[in-house]
Amino acid sequence: MQNTDPRPHDTWAEFYEFVYHKTFGSMYHHLTELNLKVIEGLLPKGALIDLGAGTGRLSVPLKQRGLGVTAVEVSSGMVRQFRENCKNAGVEIPVFEQKIADFTGSGADLAIALFTVLSYTTMHEEMTRNLTAIQKSLNPKGRFFFDLPGPLFFRGGRIINANDGDFKREVWLNPANEEGLFTYREKCSGMFGGQSFSYEEEFPIRQWRIEELDVIFQSLGMTRTKRAFPEFAMTGSDYYLYEQT
Repeated sequence: MQNTDPRPHDTWAEFYEFVYHKTFGSMYHHLTELNLKVIEGLLPKGALIDLGAGTGRLSVPLKQRGLGVTAVEVSSGMVRQFRENCKNAGVEIPVFEQKIADFTGSGADLAIALFTVLSYTTMHEEMTRNLTAIQKSLNPKGRFFFDLPGPLFFRGGRIINANDGDFKREVWLNPANEEGLFTYREKCSGMFGGQSFSYEEEFPIRQWRIEELDVIFQSLGMTRTKRAFPEFAMTGSDYYLYEQT
């Protein structure tokens, strides 16, 4: 089912990658390459589902490297840019414009939800539906690789203040009334493709504890592996790998 409600990043998907490059520079591209390297180590060949695929930051290069890729993305703006990026790269990737909880695909050897994707889910009921849909999408012994932002991300206040000539971006993260829930607010302006742009957006985001998700995973017959990911120690997020049992 196609999403009709406004979603985070709907209005600025065209310059999403540009904004992150301007904000984080080479560190952003290094993280992308690191993600790709780890994913290829987990799944040298087979079928993968990219959940919260965005503009195809991971989907497109993984497809180019020979994996069977299916994408799920709820933002209509991001889906449009995803398809444009696939066209420009000369690859075909099926992309489903829907919530993770509504995805009914199957046959995946690995599912991924990277770059704080799960934190966009703020309600426990929907998280249970998310993880249930993911579990059903996996083959026997299929695995799920994801990250959760740590305390550094959720320290509150202004977490990004980028100012580079005509490019300005500020991001605030402030606690909401419910424990673990925050309000994410962003304001950005700059030049892209010879044209000026500006946008503002605000939405809720949740700090999930892995112990909370463990309870859901266990009810679904999935177990956290002992695999550690020290290569991501400096990212501010913790990375986890779960497996069907």
